[in-house]
Amino acid sequence: MKSIFVIFMTGLLLTACIGQEESKIVNIQESIVEQPAREEEPVVEVQPASKEEKEVVPEVIYGEEKDGAKYFKVYAEKDRVFKINDFVNPDLIVKVGDLVRVDFKSNLEGDSCDFVIDGLGVKSNTISGSAITGVDFVTEERGVYEYSCSTKNFAEKGMKGRFIVE
Repeated sequence: MKSIFVIFMTGLLLTACIGQEESKIVNIQESIVEQPAREEEPVVEVQPASKEEKEVVPEVIYGEEKDGAKYFKVYAEKDRVFKINDFVNPDLIVKVGDLVRVDFKSNLEGDSCDFVIDGLGVKSNTISGSAITGVDFVTEERGVYEYSCSTKNFAEKGMKGRFIVE
């Protein structure tokens, strides 16, 4: 008789618990309010910035290790910029004591250009057309220097970048 009473009470308790859970589910479903549909936001066309408005964030290039030197292949482009690894006027970064090798190629037609690093005494030969030249040097002092083209006023037109010795 005792076991029948325990089974009966257990069943009663389970029924009560299940009933409470079902009432919680009903209460949750009733509290969900349907949100109105959102209107689509208008599409705003963004016009590209003009050359004067662009904020230029230079890429950073650490020279490629080649034959014991930090190697950079630099191109003088028709639009009066330097291109290195397809980036325009990137920051070039080396360490104190690095042997640096710059191969410099002109893609200028009818103009001449050189590759100069102010403050380090680095200057390539002046070239024109599709000529190639090179310059090797060892970095001796930390600092931020400017590389540029010293012919005509190409540096003022954007043919320059930062050469950083860490």
